[in-house]
Amino acid sequence: ARNVDRRNLLLLASSGTDIPLRDACIDLVLMIGVLEWTPYSKPSNDPEKTQRDVLREVWQKLKRKNPHKLPVPK
Repeated sequence: ARNVDRRNLLLLASSGTDIPLRDACIDLVLMIGVLEWTPYSKPSNDPEKTQRDVLREVWQKLKRKNPHKLPVPK
């Protein structure tokens, strides 16, 4: 194992539809098992709309110069 400098790493827990960061400031977003559970955070809303709202918010926060991949489980 090696020691890795992590001063440029931010772990953030927030609402997926209201991320408290400025737009286009994130290099990478790692969301594992998030979209399948997102609809349960706002049960009164349409589940697919809630998922789209989360993806839209994440997209706004990502820097556009980076490649994007979206793996979705079957």
